[in-house]
Amino acid sequence: MTNNLDKIIDECIDRINRGESVAACLTDYPEYSEELGPLLSAILETKTAYSFIPSARAKNFHRQRFTAALVVSRERREKRQPFFPLISGWSKVWATAAAVIVIVLLGYFGLRPALMPPVMIAQSNLEGNFVFLVSDEVNAISDFEKLSLSISKVSLHLGGDEERKIEFTPEVQMVDLTDLQGNRAQEIWRGDVPEGEYIKVFLEISQVTGILWDSGEEVDIKLPSSKLQISKPFRVESGELTNFVYDLTVIKAGKSGQYILKPQIDQSGADQDFVKVEPEGQPEDNGESKGKPQKPGKPGDAEGPEGGKLTLEILGKDIKDMGPGDSVTLHVSFGDKDVEGAKIWVNDEEQDVNTGEYGTIVIYIPEDADALSVKAVWGEFNGGLQIKFKRE
Repeated sequence: MTNNLDKIIDECIDRINRGESVAACLTDYPEYSEELGPLLSAILETKTAYSFIPSARAKNFHRQRFTAALVVSRERREKRQPFFPLISGWSKVWATAAAVIVIVLLGYFGLRPALMPPVMIAQSNLEGNFVFLVSDEVNAISDFEKLSLSISKVSLHLGGDEERKIEFTPEVQMVDLTDLQGNRAQEIWRGDVPEGEYIKVFLEISQVTGILWDSGEEVDIKLPSSKLQISKPFRVESGELTNFVYDLTVIKAGKSGQYILKPQIDQSGADQDFVKVEPEGQPEDNGESKGKPQKPGKPGDAEGPEGGKLTLEILGKDIKDMGPGDSVTLHVSFGDKDVEGAKIWVNDEEQDVNTGEYGTIVIYIPEDADALSVKAVWGEFNGGLQIKFKRE
């Protein structure tokens, strides 16, 4: 009997937490209504009382109500004539078990709000100390003519004894990952965030739209979750600009052919080398021409960190207008430097000449090519560019 009543109480507590009434539970178990009634009513009142952090006086008041309810329940059962010795001792056992349940519930409803990290809404500021950028690690992105993301919110989690959450809404909420391949990154927000050690970054995506090159068909892109998470510690200083690159990649899963978008932790962080690009149609910044490489990483880091990637881009022609038989100018850079002397491969064929003084070389796209694959190597550094041609 004890086990049955314990299970019924657990079930009724779950139902009350889901919004059902005490009366509904009592209706389903009329044989236990006399014991359940006072306890469930007290539980419901305690849940309501502890929706926020209560005062000590409120806690004491509702503990007394719980105690009173238990006493009444015990006295009612003791007045009954027990059928067996086991049943006669059940009141004391149940009182102890119920007391434990009460303490757990008090702790849960009373401490739950305090355990939730407080949220701070950060405001955008052109002179802020934090810049958030989005980039794409090359995998199956060459399958797409367009891969657009709608980003609704970004959350930064501060570590330490009192974990806090910093949230902001991106100023640029729609990005096209086909324009952000490799170490190309687009700024979507800049503002002030508290200094300190951050441990997690969440990216909330409300919509993904992918258009394939070959067919022009819109395909479904699967997300592991609407809230993508990266756990990679970084530090923000109040007097120093921090650039955080959130890198994403789209992959094609095995035989199913399903496209999956997921975060890339290795290519994300505040220590990543990147080339900042402006969104299409946005005014150029400080007279720089659109698409020209800008200084990567933190201000003053003109050489770029070791282990960075070369950036390849086509000059003077929109990628969507290119096709087999065309001659185009390729530009190779590292950070904010033009790369002279880089070896170039076009569709796996090494070119006879290397990049010139300004990091450029004219390459020819074969007549029978379905795609353009370019690889550049300069010392220990390398980079690549892949473009699929849309079939007529």
